[in-house]
Amino acid sequence: MKKIIFCLLTLTMLFFVGCNSEPAEWLTDLDQATLAAEESGKDLLIFFSGLDWDGYSEQFITDILTQENFLKEVGKNYVALQLNIVVDEQNLTEEEIAKNQNTYLLAYSMGVSSVPALIAASADTIPYGMILYGPDSDVQTVTAEVKKLQETGKKVKSLKAKLEKASGVNKAKLIDELYNSVDENFTYQFQDLIAEFPTLDPENKTGKLGQYKLLLAYDESLAIFNESGDITAATQVFIDLAESGLLNSEEYQTAYYNAAYLESYGGQILTENTISYLQKAYDAAPESEIADSILSTIQSIQAMNTESTTETTGEQQ
Repeated sequence: MKKIIFCLLTLTMLFFVGCNSEPAEWLTDLDQATLAAEESGKDLLIFFSGLDWDGYSEQFITDILTQENFLKEVGKNYVALQLNIVVDEQNLTEEEIAKNQNTYLLAYSMGVSSVPALIAASADTIPYGMILYGPDSDVQTVTAEVKKLQETGKKVKSLKAKLEKASGVNKAKLIDELYNSVDENFTYQFQDLIAEFPTLDPENKTGKLGQYKLLLAYDESLAIFNESGDITAATQVFIDLAESGLLNSEEYQTAYYNAAYLESYGGQILTENTISYLQKAYDAAPESEIADSILSTIQSIQAMNTESTTETTGEQQ
């Protein structure tokens, strides 16, 4: 009986210790923060600021990031790190300039296009979530978003652990779940897994093969254009995929829409090929979310062609 009571007391103490996490303190050194995250088993919550040039970072700090309730929530699962990006480096030391440039590169690698921004990342700085400061941001809403990111972080860790042991279609399903768990700004980090997907599920048992073929087509098309500038070859990647028989109607629509977009990017917006690609895209899924926009584009191009023909005829007369 005493043993049972002792065990219950121990479990109760552990419960209350776990529930009373210390409020987070904002560190300013990346190495110190990553070490603290590794030792504690926590993730990183990185605040990118622009204190000397951005008009909102100070307000974000005052209104939200230094509030006790917010810091308590952050402290449960995160090591808090503030990294300030300095625009005018004139008065910085060489060491400070080097640190500032590293901060800028980290922000760029994480897809940060504006500050202030909060990035949730693993201890090795692999991002999975983002919170931007806006006119409607307050301590309650941002704290709630941090709670959601905590759950995302736990899910990402779990899925990555399962992926190490998985194979075949089961691994493909886990890849899809992982891809859809993180913020779309950070899916780029899964390129190797995306490339593996078609070999894991060649018979499309997940129903997602077409989606991942499209993702790979974006990369292949971009690579062709970057290497050779050949718009025709880059466009053909999407046409070949569309006609492969692997895509459902909306995926087929997306493939031909991208083919039309690429051709227009090459300065050929008024060609019959462009209209043909757009028409195939529209006909494939006329009830889709983008169908009306595609149809409107077709009509606009046709109107431009008619106007151009009329002007040419008038000049000849």
